[in-house]
Amino acid sequence: MGYNLDTYQMNAVKAEEKNALIVAAPGSGKTTVIINRVNHLVKCKKISNGNIIVITFTKAAAQNMKKRYASIFNANIAPFFGTFHGLFYKILLRCGKNIDIIENNIVHKIVSKVLGKYFDEVSEDKIKEAINNISLYKTSRVSLKEFNSSIAKEIFEEALERYEDYKKENNKKDFDDLAIEVLELLKRDEKILLAYRKLFKYVLVDEFQDCDEMQIDFL
Repeated sequence: MGYNLDTYQMNAVKAEEKNALIVAAPGSGKTTVIINRVNHLVKCKKISNGNIIVITFTKAAAQNMKKRYASIFNANIAPFFGTFHGLFYKILLRCGKNIDIIENNIVHKIVSKVLGKYFDEVSEDKIKEAINNISLYKTSRVSLKEFNSSIAKEIFEEALERYEDYKKENNKKDFDDLAIEVLELLKRDEKILLAYRKLFKYVLVDEFQDCDEMQIDFL
């Protein structure tokens, strides 16, 4: 092992259960446990790097984790370390999908223009709130009628409509679209589903409590 681990950390690293949920406080060494778990699977269980994926919630955190794993265990090759969106992107690319992600400044402009019709002043916080509501709605798996937006429903629906229209007209996607498309693909094509089940033998998820409904469905 790369570190001196305590009993609880070692139990997490060597867990044999099919599904294991590790509850740990901030600063208790979650990243340390994850990279030691990967090393345990590769060195002790003889699992191929290609059969392990490690998912965390920011690209920077994933890169840091991969760098620490490679450095501590002197590993020339490593499993996939990345975000859900990064993984969905790779899956869709492998399936021959054309992906062009909408730029953040365009999203900002579309939403700001809609809000400008209703407010004399449009703050950055208000724009971020509206954009966040769009994402929450798309990942909520509920109907538009059932969704409770934190901004006025009329404003939210117009912002959503303008946003989706722009993407459709310009053949753009956002990260939530990637999740939706991957789930539809796996539900529609059993051959692809079974292929990825065979490939992804071990899935390690950092900060699991932050997963949305679609990410949990994917797992």
